[in-house]
Amino acid sequence: DLLAAQSEPDPTIYGHAAMAQADWEAVRGFHLLATAESMNDRGVSGVGGWGSVAWFFTHYAELRIDAIVRRVDSGATPAVTFTSIAQLHLTL
Repeated sequence: DLLAAQSEPDPTIYGHAAMAQADWEAVRGFHLLATAESMNDRGVSGVGGWGSVAWFFTHYAELRIDAIVRRVDSGATPAVTFTSIAQLHLTL
């Protein structure tokens, strides 16, 4: 996605937000996912990677676990973060 920010009298500042994902169904209902992301917005830039496991145990329910690593450069010292999350999705 293209990002654009304008504040008078400053010129327009452009950036981007992007994501690419690969999904492999190892066995029926069991997915392995890899995601890459990048962004640049008003002098802040970053990249990240996700590793995910998803299990669709019925047509209406999914259990998912994500591990996320991000690096954000917004000043003198870049910040690297690690996040993990478990989710249960139910469709009514």
